[in-house]
Amino acid sequence: MPRKTERIRNHHKGIVKSLKAIVRRADTLTSRPGAAVRKALTGDIEFLRNDLTPHAEGEERGLYPEADKLIRKYGRPTATMSREHVHLKKEIATYCRFAQRIAAAKGPVPAATRTAFWKSAVRLEFLLSVHLEEEEEDLLPFFDKYLSQKEVNAVIEKMHGH
Repeated sequence: MPRKTERIRNHHKGIVKSLKAIVRRADTLTSRPGAAVRKALTGDIEFLRNDLTPHAEGEERGLYPEADKLIRKYGRPTATMSREHVHLKKEIATYCRFAQRIAAAKGPVPAATRTAFWKSAVRLEFLLSVHLEEEEEDLLPFFDKYLSQKEVNAVIEKMHGH
């Protein structure tokens, strides 16, 4: 029996497929894109503006208010933050693997390795900057408002041991 949310999940699969095509196009873009590429880029713009942006706005109107109620009752509000840590750790490992390979190289570093390293750095920067913004804008204000300095210090001690 399919999940009740299968329509949402299928739509997300379509979004991911479109985003992968956008990345492939960006990866292979030449200095003189042909007519087919120009047409595809116009389609990308249409998808991002007319599908993805309304999708995000629709989630804000419909999905998130209901999710808030369900998570308050049954879930863990910071679960998505913890999931981001999983992705950050994977990207850190990827970055370090390429950095070690490049640092140990005896000769020229292949273009494919440099490109993969650059992509990893960009992904890491993006993931971490968004994650820190979420912490600073969505979590820490509650600490500032509802915890004493002593309680905040205790949290910091648990996190960093100092």
